Amino acid sequence: MSGRNGTAGPVVLLRPRSTRIPSFSAPPAEDDDEDESGSGVAEERREETNEQTKFTLQAEVLFGKNSSKLNKKVNSRIADIAAEINKQKASEVSVYGFTDNLGSYENGKRLSQERAEAVHKILLKSLKDSSLKFNIRGYSEDFPIADNSTEDGRAQNRRVEISFQRAD
Repeated sequence: MSGRNGTAGPVVLLRPRSTRIPSFSAPPAEDDDEDESGSGVAEERREETNEQTKFTLQAEVLFGKNSSKLNKKVNSRIADIAAEINKQKASEVSVYGFTDNLGSYENGKRLSQERAEAVHKILLKSLKDSSLKFNIRGYSEDFPIADNSTEDGRAQNRRVEISFQRAD
């Protein structure tokens, strides 16, 4: 799938083995931070190939609505992902932010970049190797994984992906 600017997607996985990690409840709403789907529950996914591990975290769990400020309750979850990065002895980590297609494209680019940077900042606190290379990008509404014409689809598209190479 190509993005708005015609570039290829950020990661192509070969022979994926997908594992759903149990959902956990979003933190209590602050200033209209409630999950717009009304379910109050968001998903986290872990996908693995022989070469790569990728975690996908739904934005509603990480951030308030239209915000890049992380909910404090998710710091430990991001630290758990950092522990996995440490365990795999990764040398390069990608942190990509995505939004849905509501609002302006420019606002989505800014917000998705700020969200990726916020997750990166928390990851850094728990990583052992300070020489890790990071790819941090905000893709706005580019590369949707679901249909943006429904609220469920838009909720799936609002996400942060953390990926890294698996140890040999």
